[in-house]
Amino acid sequence: MKVFEKICDFLSRILSYISFAGFFVIMAFIVLNVVLRTLFDAPVLGAYEIVEQMMMVGVFTSFAYAQRQGSHIRITMLLMHLPRKVSMALCTLTGLMSTAIMCLLTYAAYRQYLVAAANNYTSAMLDFPLSPFYILEIITCVVFALTLLLDVIKNVRAIFDDELAKQLSADWT
Repeated sequence: MKVFEKICDFLSRILSYISFAGFFVIMAFIVLNVVLRTLFDAPVLGAYEIVEQMMMVGVFTSFAYAQRQGSHIRITMLLMHLPRKVSMALCTLTGLMSTAIMCLLTYAAYRQYLVAAANNYTSAMLDFPLSPFYILEIITCVVFALTLLLDVIKNVRAIFDDELAKQLSADWT
């Protein structure tokens, strides 16, 4: 269990660095585009396409890290009034559903990649290939699904371990 947790932490941290880089590129391109447009009336060619793809990079790569940090929105108002075993069982159920949905999204991203790679999809203006972005999407979906699965395992254990249940529900408000 500890090894799986360390792997999830490591992978989500790497993806968070990619997310930071993606958002940095977005900021740099927007500033550069505004400056060049204002001063020289020459905007960066394809800035919209680059920013659009970097948004996908920045957003998708941050999901797993946010899950590991407990940063996603959780509605615990009802759960905190239920018996601990029931609330942990409900958390397990919702976690399983979330993990299943992420597995389906991963499969959909894989199918999308196959179509993009087979048809050589490229961006409209700059003509760069889109398939590498789909590969990154697949990787981020897999890591996010793994972090969700880790939380499901913890919630299952918390049904039977009161101390773990207290730790997991300590920040519920």
